[in-house]
Amino acid sequence: GELWSVELSSGETSKLLDDGFNPTYSPDGQRLAFDGRLAGAQRVWIADTRGRNPRQVTSDSSEAVVHTEPRWSPDGAAIVFRRVEKLKSDIAIVNPTTQAVTRVTDDYVVDVSPTWTPDGRGVVFSSSRGGGMNLWRARLGNDGAPAGLEQLTTGAGDDVQASVHPDGRQLAFSVRGINSDLWQLPVSPETGRATANPSPVLGTTRVESRGTWSRDGRQLAFNSDRAGEMNIWVLESPGRERRVTSGAGGDYQPDWAPDGQALVFFSARGGNTDIWQVRLADTALTRLTDAAALDINPAYSPDGRRIAFVSDRSGRFEVWVMGSDGSDQRQVASVGCWGHFVAWTADGKAVVFRGERDRQMQIYRADMESGALTAMRPVHSGGHMSFSPSQALIMDVSSHKVLWVHPVSGGEPYEVYQFPDPDVRIDYPRWSPNGRTIVFDRAAPRGADLWTLEAF
Repeated sequence: GELWSVELSSGETSKLLDDGFNPTYSPDGQRLAFDGRLAGAQRVWIADTRGRNPRQVTSDSSEAVVHTEPRWSPDGAAIVFRRVEKLKSDIAIVNPTTQAVTRVTDDYVVDVSPTWTPDGRGVVFSSSRGGGMNLWRARLGNDGAPAGLEQLTTGAGDDVQASVHPDGRQLAFSVRGINSDLWQLPVSPETGRATANPSPVLGTTRVESRGTWSRDGRQLAFNSDRAGEMNIWVLESPGRERRVTSGAGGDYQPDWAPDGQALVFFSARGGNTDIWQVRLADTALTRLTDAAALDINPAYSPDGRRIAFVSDRSGRFEVWVMGSDGSDQRQVASVGCWGHFVAWTADGKAVVFRGERDRQMQIYRADMESGALTAMRPVHSGGHMSFSPSQALIMDVSSHKVLWVHPVSGGEPYEVYQFPDPDVRIDYPRWSPNGRTIVFDRAAPRGADLWTLEAF
């Protein structure tokens, strides 16, 4: 793209640069920051307001890494930007004079659209780290280093493009609507290949997401914002749906206890993102974790005595395990855990997850007692893995578009299904207990609204 300017008094336009995106003026109006490919890789640059004397201010280890969305700090001494490397989308800050870079986030969730607070002591950005795409604030210490993350918004829709009021007491943002329904795809239990076309299970104008079958296959739990807040619901029979949690905070990704009497999920309803349990008989809630960290993606063991989950309490996302009552919480592995599901093996002796070694994604099997790791065959993504009941096959989704099956013991993976509409996403596939159905999210955009947040 080209960079242009327009004189507001006369309407006269001027071309500044042949290559540039996301321009932003410095607070004193004397410089322009932008991202572009003037020297090959997409990096952050600064120039004068006429586009003259451009100077690259960021660099990186690979030309495949992209630097984008620069924004000046209020004092003009730093620029925050987004760093994209394969599946990673993080926030970083560069000093344009020294070119020293400080990483604000560094993990495998999606962080986008950074902007400064007026005092320069914080960065507000959109992130998927709490379940949905919501607004977060990174507080910065006196030395400019990150000093903690705070979730500002919860709930459905994508909260993006935040703008902080100059007095620092209010921010405006867009809520990008998503119509997400639960669909089912009939498949062969032996091969995972589709045996018929997909059809809707639940469809509203809101978000119905992350469906999971009870162990007997008779009920489907899911999270939905159909009543206003993102809560946990149960489809007890066709046309009969029951809300089992209520209130603000955002409740996501339920998983069934083997006896069908309870669900675990993660939520920020207590002020921090933790693992919660709801008893279905009376909808009583129990908070199972309460650490100053993000605890997400819980999964009951086959015997129901333990719960595996993902936590960043040790500095990055790792697999943890605890008793079903929240006792004996301990870390299982130390290779990172990046993805939406942790899957138990049928014997309950290990979990399978997507980890990282030497900055490369790898599927691992971790022994729950010893922590010993075994590398498994690669899968296309690994972020949405679901085992077939026999555990001979893994269903996953690639690029939020295509369902794939990967034979665990060998053989080439094969494509199962994708929608012809390029705007439609597929997420969170889960195999039914009898192996004959895959339930998944079918999501499509539906416009956006403007919101404000007071006294944040």
